[in-house]
Amino acid sequence: MGLSGKIEVSGKAGVSGKTGVFGKAGVSNKIACGIAAGIFWLAEAVPVCAAPFSYEPCYGIPEDPVGEYMVLTEDLGNYEVCEGDCLWNISEQYLGSGERYPELVEMNPDVITDPELIYPHTLLRLTRNVYVRKETASEGTRMGSCRFGALTGCTVGFTQEGEAYSSLVFTGPDHGRVVCHIRDKEQAGVETLSDWEKCRDTIEEYAEEHFGDQVTDLTFRRYQSERGDGIYQFSYVYTVAGETYGLKGSLPVYVSHGICQTEHIQAEFVGFHTEEGMEDVVRYLVAGFEELPSPEGGAGSMNDYNIIMGSPGEWELAGIYDSFDWIREYYDGIFREAVPPEPEEKSAKERILGLN
Repeated sequence: MGLSGKIEVSGKAGVSGKTGVFGKAGVSNKIACGIAAGIFWLAEAVPVCAAPFSYEPCYGIPEDPVGEYMVLTEDLGNYEVCEGDCLWNISEQYLGSGERYPELVEMNPDVITDPELIYPHTLLRLTRNVYVRKETASEGTRMGSCRFGALTGCTVGFTQEGEAYSSLVFTGPDHGRVVCHIRDKEQAGVETLSDWEKCRDTIEEYAEEHFGDQVTDLTFRRYQSERGDGIYQFSYVYTVAGETYGLKGSLPVYVSHGICQTEHIQAEFVGFHTEEGMEDVVRYLVAGFEELPSPEGGAGSMNDYNIIMGSPGEWELAGIYDSFDWIREYYDGIFREAVPPEPEEKSAKERILGLN
């Protein structure tokens, strides 16, 4: 499957997992977790949508009608002009085309008075539009006071491994799994994400202190939706070390954590897979997340719907979920169940007497 450092497992070929798929009669089908290949597959599950669909975004104006896309504004932060820079080169590097340099002028009217003259050490504020294709074949997933896009070829259910669980999980062969945590927006989460630079630093320090080399390629993105909702995303590679379980090799897991804050709701989607592409899948979900008006009028509430993730960890970023600890507990639960424990060595008396 193109995986490097595949983990070898002797004994069980897979785990009859504690994961269910919601059926019409409320019966949960079992999902087996293919540990040896690091790939998940479904048993007795009917996909919601089987048509091929790409979640990869476009960073320039698409050739297709813009109406088929969700448009996010990505905050790229500040760029410090260097010796030899020109607006064309900066635009080519960050906006994808040198011909888009007039957009840099529009972004920085107080700094750029003459497009032909920019000076070293000048700070330019950079943003760009990100076009995320809509899944027009589906109305998406609606729950209470919110709606978000459906994932093609997926099933909807719940999952638990070890002490990590989620009451809502989307599972499919092309996009791995996405677990959800949707609740009413709290002041703690607003305050944490209001200083995104500090939040980024805290996440980086936490990952390095508690996970070391197990977490790599940590990246951050911040967007604003067309509705003005704040969207925050960080992605990383979590490596399951086989030696922890007496196995050979390691298993890289690609993880992306997206957060959308609407006027009254905070939605968090954590996607993970043994293949790349989870950042695009999670971006699609947070881009399409929408708060709906309550039928009774006023603000609706999501707390009664119990769409939660749970695990034993706590961290200092109040109001947002610790996906690092959840992923660790989830895979720890899988591998500890998949790998039988070593039998305890019998004493001389037990061997002589033939005791079990």
